[in-house]
Amino acid sequence: MAEKHLKKIFAQTSAIVCLLLIAALLLSLFASKHTPPLRYAANCLMTIAAGYNVYFLFNWICSLSQANGKWIMVFIGAAWLVVSAPVSFVVGVLGYAECAGGCSSRPPGATDWYGGLAILGVGVVFNGLLHWIRSFLGDPIRSR
Repeated sequence: MAEKHLKKIFAQTSAIVCLLLIAALLLSLFASKHTPPLRYAANCLMTIAAGYNVYFLFNWICSLSQANGKWIMVFIGAAWLVVSAPVSFVVGVLGYAECAGGCSSRPPGATDWYGGLAILGVGVVFNGLLHWIRSFLGDPIRSR
């Protein structure tokens, strides 16, 4: 029962944080006339990409409570970390190097779009892999 309550609190908190981020992006869209609209689209892509990875982490933490397949879940989490950390680091370094003079006044470059798609791809692939393995192992969390 406590686990279900914790999941509900985490989901509500995540939803509120995402709504606040979206509201902040929309408010900043109307606040600055110098920022191109594509910059906001790129920021939304990055927000969605980060959300997919946070969703993976939440499902992965819930999967660790299973008795069967615990070591498989630990391996998937380690694999996600090994893939996600370098991708996020490279995207961050390239984004910082590209925006050294300030990015908000010009449209996003190819680095922004490819970086957002790479982080989104990591989240989508690992969410799919986790879902497939949980269904293969017979997930007691989903059957409640």
